[in-house]
Amino acid sequence: MKKDDLKINGSQQFTVEGMTCAACVRKVEKTARKVAGIQEVSVNLVTETIRFEASQLNKEELINAINKIGYKVLDPSILDQYDIEDRKMKRQNILFYKMCFALSVAFISILITLFNKNLNDFTFISVNFVSIFLLVISTIVQLWSASTLHKQTFLAAKTLSTNMNTLVSIGTFAAYTYSILIMFTNFGISNASDSLFFDTSNTIIAFVLLGHYLQERTKKATFRQVQLLSELKSNKARIIENNKEYEIPILAIEHSDIILVKPFERIPIDGIIIDGNTSTEESFLTGESIPILKSKGDAVYAGSMNVDGLIHIKITKKPNEFVIEKILQLVNEATSSKVPIQALVDKISSYFVPFVLIVAMLTFFFWMIFSSLNSFELALMNTLTVLVIACPCALGLATPIAIVASIGHAASVGILIKDAGALQKAKDATTFIFDKTGTLTTGNPIIENIYLNHKSNNQNIDEKQLIQLTASCERGSNHPFAKAILAIANEQNITLEWPQEYKTIEGLGIQATIKNHNLLIGSQSLMIQENISIDQEFFRNMKNESLNENSTIFISINQELSGVMEISDPLKKSVVKAINQLRKNGKKVILLTGDDEKITKKISEEAGHIDWIANAKPDEKMEYIKTQQSKGEIVAMIGDGANDAPALALADLSIFIPTNIESIDAITQITIINGNLELINNLIELSDKTVKIIKQNLLWAFMYNIMLLPIAAGIGYFFFSYLTNLEVPNMISPILSTDGFLNPMIAAFAMAMSSVSVIMNSLRLRSK
Repeated sequence: MKKDDLKINGSQQFTVEGMTCAACVRKVEKTARKVAGIQEVSVNLVTETIRFEASQLNKEELINAINKIGYKVLDPSILDQYDIEDRKMKRQNILFYKMCFALSVAFISILITLFNKNLNDFTFISVNFVSIFLLVISTIVQLWSASTLHKQTFLAAKTLSTNMNTLVSIGTFAAYTYSILIMFTNFGISNASDSLFFDTSNTIIAFVLLGHYLQERTKKATFRQVQLLSELKSNKARIIENNKEYEIPILAIEHSDIILVKPFERIPIDGIIIDGNTSTEESFLTGESIPILKSKGDAVYAGSMNVDGLIHIKITKKPNEFVIEKILQLVNEATSSKVPIQALVDKISSYFVPFVLIVAMLTFFFWMIFSSLNSFELALMNTLTVLVIACPCALGLATPIAIVASIGHAASVGILIKDAGALQKAKDATTFIFDKTGTLTTGNPIIENIYLNHKSNNQNIDEKQLIQLTASCERGSNHPFAKAILAIANEQNITLEWPQEYKTIEGLGIQATIKNHNLLIGSQSLMIQENISIDQEFFRNMKNESLNENSTIFISINQELSGVMEISDPLKKSVVKAINQLRKNGKKVILLTGDDEKITKKISEEAGHIDWIANAKPDEKMEYIKTQQSKGEIVAMIGDGANDAPALALADLSIFIPTNIESIDAITQITIINGNLELINNLIELSDKTVKIIKQNLLWAFMYNIMLLPIAAGIGYFFFSYLTNLEVPNMISPILSTDGFLNPMIAAFAMAMSSVSVIMNSLRLRSK
């Protein structure tokens, strides 16, 4: 392989195995940033991914750097998504077996500890045999079940860093080693068999592994809606060749291949039906489960369900350009991104483990010095409890697990979120600015009337020729009005040509040359700007009533007005309800468009008498947004095309309403793929709910550690011991001993459940 083949430019994402907490995330990010060529990097604990922007990055350097600190990077050019999922499943299965063994050993060791004396009295089993048996099974737990914990701790120590595993590994290994010393040296203790802590070490490891396993299961449930999109893709397609059917990989399909799709099969490609009729279910695109009728010439999309017909399809795009691939790319980018609040969490987590180690050391020395009886054992147990209770699993999961659940749910209803920061902003937006064509209107306009200017010097050009010249020029435009002109040309079977010259006049129209004719096509403002004379008598001869209700396209040929096309574009059904809800929620709504005043006023009235600004060029739209922002408004811009790109880029929140499914792209922060404007209010509601749940998760994670660390360190002794003669209340007696100390095994279970509780809270975001 050439060195150039290893160079990466642009955005890419790798899977990283072995991350368990927020400290791991920060460590991987810190390491990646030191690699030459990395510009931006974001690591996600839930999705186990690293996404980065790079310039001339040697990917082997990045992979080796992260592998060196104890994590495994999976190169997507070598392992596809199915291989990665298979590896995850195998890892989860191994974790399950380790957990089951550790739980079994923990149960046995607790029973032996409880009934050790009775075993000696009622059986022929000696105390030494029981101790040796405990040592053997506990050693297996340490060397096999807890091997990953110890390995990660060792690798972190090599780089002078720490992680969640550091706390558990040090604590459990200390208890295990201390028990061995007692067994073989008595360590100055008269009754050594009563001072073995194998049961404590085994139970802590078992509960930690139980917590990890439950995290993996619930993380998978949280990410399920995102995974469902991936599962809609097909690996293979059925082709017809020499009247025989063959299944081949999607990547091997050529443009000449004809794909056969039978009823109740997923459509494997984006293409055009060339034979057959059917209905397709495209809920992942439209949010609606009602099948859509399809016939010859209609477009179909990979991931859709072919409901009831036998169809032949011709591929129209490369596999990486399929709509579903674009959607997955946006979702993956979003789930790998972070909300602004995460920066604070990352900073705190980087200091948290070292802080806990210091607290653990202080706890040990305090009880060694001030405890009068069994001081070493008491100091060891309290230190072990501190190490275990403070594991920052919940802290690391609090934000990313909520983001993944939220973005997955949003994608399932037709909202594609490019980055998590946009999700946080949505609830804070105060002003919502809408473009008109394709945003508030359907974006599928039709030609109502065509008026010819018989006083021009182009009288030899009739209506059909006017359509031909105009449509030929509009072949290079993506504007909805261009589609209407092309549609009428297609209806009349008019042959089109390509223009010799073509130029877009920003916000006004186009200029083109075809058949030695110089054409200007656009608004009345374009005609005025280019000094094209508009005969007032010509206007009077047109139907003024309908012109006041619809848009007009002016067509100049060779510097003379030759005709006007009247175009209607009806309002979307979802507009009125969406705008009413925005107003009800206290949002300011503005219609900002380049269309003329009469059309803009008409649309604003139909939409609910909203404020409007007409004849706005792209730079004027930007100025208006800047003005609103200077007043303290948080501006959301909603648009549908390239002419809105400057305004969308400037707004605090950009929402893209594609006029067709193929135009889905990562040009804005949020894309509503089915054009349903009511989803904007759903987005605001989801944003508010997500931020609340993130705050709840963080509050729980912080409060859990802040409240339980002092208890783990033994502060309860000063409330419930001979010092005060107070007894531990019955309600908390299963947790605290009679002297107010917290059992490290209880601490391990509480630590595991804290992480699960954070995940379960985030799962509420999946509800419709």
